Amino acid sequence: MAASYAVSYALGLLLTALRLRPRLEGRLDGRRLCRTYGKLTACAASAGALGRLAAHVCPLRGPALSLAAGGATMVVLFLLLARALRINELPGLPRLG
Repeated sequence: MAASYAVSYALGLLLTALRLRPRLEGRLDGRRLCRTYGKLTACAASAGALGRLAAHVCPLRGPALSLAAGGATMVVLFLLLARALRINELPGLPRLG
């Protein structure tokens, strides 16, 4: 479900960029946009994989602990990777600048 949402979002972004390009007179920075989305995809995929691993490590402790461990791992790892990859939009988030 998440992968389908990501694909539909990417297609929507592509269609929007193609439709807006004539109005923006070529000022849409496609390379920077693609690079940023590539970095975000790498962060999300890595965080998701390790979050799933963390959730599967503690199934005997109960589902609530598995959910908390997986979710916390995903959030922390995503933010660390985003900072390491120097995603410029990260400082714009509240309390992360």
